[in-house]
Amino acid sequence: MRSQQLEAIVLSALDRLRAGQPLEDDRIELKREWPLPDRPRQLAGAANRANGEPMIYIIGVDEKTGDVVHPGDVDPATWWSQLSSRFDEVHPELLLHLNIPVGEGGSVVAMLFGTDRAPYVVKAPSGGAVEREVPMRDGTRTRSIKRNELVRMLAAQVSIPPAQILDAELTLTRSTYSAALSLSGFATIFLEHTEERNLLLPLHRCAGRVTLGDVDHDADLALFGFPSRDYPAPTYGVYAAGDGIVATGPGSIRVRIEARPTDALTEETAEASSATLRLDLGVAGTRRALTLHCELRAEKRPRPVSVTEQTLASWTYSA
Repeated sequence: MRSQQLEAIVLSALDRLRAGQPLEDDRIELKREWPLPDRPRQLAGAANRANGEPMIYIIGVDEKTGDVVHPGDVDPATWWSQLSSRFDEVHPELLLHLNIPVGEGGSVVAMLFGTDRAPYVVKAPSGGAVEREVPMRDGTRTRSIKRNELVRMLAAQVSIPPAQILDAELTLTRSTYSAALSLSGFATIFLEHTEERNLLLPLHRCAGRVTLGDVDHDADLALFGFPSRDYPAPTYGVYAAGDGIVATGPGSIRVRIEARPTDALTEETAEASSATLRLDLGVAGTRRALTLHCELRAEKRPRPVSVTEQTLASWTYSA
């Protein structure tokens, strides 16, 4: 994950909180203050719950209101050195650490952790009968892991590959016949799949969301270029199949985005200076989804789409 992607995820999470909407990703942890460096259970529990997928700490934000607060004067390097020492042998990997401005002079701290070496074991406080524990995050609390959860964690897991949106475009149009508004576009996704076995992203578990202003628009995804007798599927790469996206190696694929018609889609939507795109791509063999974000900027001169549609606005993104 790049710095821009992490920043977009954090800003989107804060926007949802301020709008009174719940976070939809349980891999994001909000902290008003820096966690105490001698109490690693929460981080270990969240990392064990993520089990191979990246997780994010956002420090300096009220989890109920989304208000930015001062988390205290803490040196992140010292804090991490102390906290990581409380793990037994292996700790989550700190992949990225950013200070993210959020307006009006405020900022939050974002920390991206890798969890691909789960399960994580923490050392119990000295003096107790129990020396070590495998914690598990369960909603808003952290408890000891159950046997069946540990068995599943240790079993072979489907690896979710790194991925990013290479480019995207969204266009708001009005039909010249019915005056109906529609929001559609495309995104090019790169999957860095390097595992030996093939990966399937089932289309029925893939969805999108476009945020324009303070309004979310749910979107359906469709695929282009299915293999045929004249154009067979590649033996190595990423391609569209009848039931989803297949990855046999690294590669890119373009998906179509079609927002579902709602009354919230109005001509005022065209005035938005930016749009946030979120793609949730389910992965066969795991309950988790590959979640991607990008922020698109309004084009000053939107290009026409067709003679039957009037282009009101368009937004584009390029990595």
